[in-house]
Formats: sequence, structure tokens, C-alpha cells
Amino acid sequence: MSNEKIPWDGLSDEDVKGILTRARVIMVIGASRDPRKPSGHVPLYLMSKGYRVVPVNPFASEIKGVRVLNRPSDYAGTEHIDVVDVFRPSHEIPSVVESIKDLSFDVLWLQEGIYHPAVLQLNEKKLVWNRCMMKEHVRLIGRLLLMRLNALASCKGRFGGLLNSRLTH
Repeated sequence: MSNEKIPWDGLSDEDVKGILTRARVIMVIGASRDPRKPSGHVPLYLMSKGYRVVPVNPFASEIKGVRVLNRPSDYAGTEHIDVVDVFRPSHEIPSVVESIKDLSFDVLWLQEGIYHPAVLQLNEKKLVWNRCMMKEHVRLIGRLLLMRLNALASCKGRFGGLLNSRLTH
């Protein structure tokens, strides 16, 4: 997909916000131990926001104290997986789809720059592609939190101007 234009996933901001607010358990395929990589810092961000992250990486045993699965089929948790978030190159998506087809999950989310038509065979699932989960969370939910903090601070007369100026930049 590197030279091809990635089609729009067809989801509105409300659709994406709904996914992010309903999700509790997120399986991250391709999670990295390296926090400098998006596949490393996005799962950490999601954990910091209260999501339970189930990392999958055959080359790691633990990431920040969380046991890492070798493959998605190793998941034996009792909690339903809300979102399968994928950090793998587009050409690997058909094998990823094959590896998750027997899992119980609601949403397949392909990170920014990732798309393959093979996802369309999961037509009973909600599909998100070419979007960074962290960026979408910050844009659709995190910004709301900042605005709420700003409103609270304004009411109390403290730090209102500082937070207002930060929201506009």
C-alpha cells in the first residue's frame, strides 16, 4: 500500500469516539518494547488512559510488566477483546486477519498508514484503518478533558487564561 492511496474507512468522528469510549480491552498486535516507536508508545498511552492492553509480539516476553503473547490465538483471557489494534505492515494484514478470525472481538483497528482489502472479509466487525488510536483519542477525547479542566479552572478563577491559551495553540 505504500504507493497506493488508502481509501477512507467511512467512519465519522462520532463512530470513532464511540469505539474509544466503549472499549476496555485492546489487543495490540505488533506491540514493541521500544517506547520510541509508535508501536511502543501508543500501547503505553492507552494503558495510561485506563485501557487493559494485551500486547502480541513473538519476540518479547513482557512490556512494562505486562505479559506479551506470541500470537493472538494465545489469548486465554476471560475478558472480551473490544479492539484488535494492528501495528504490522500492510502486506502482512491478510495473515493478521487469518490469525484473529477465531477470536471474539468487536473492532479491527489498523494504525496510521496501514490498509489492505483483506480486512473487508471481516464484514461483521467494525473496521478502522489508517488512523492512529492515540492521536484519535487525544483529538476526540483528550481535548474534551482539557476543555473540561479549563472550564473548571475558569470557574475557580485559577489558571483559566493559561489553559485557554494552550487550547488555542
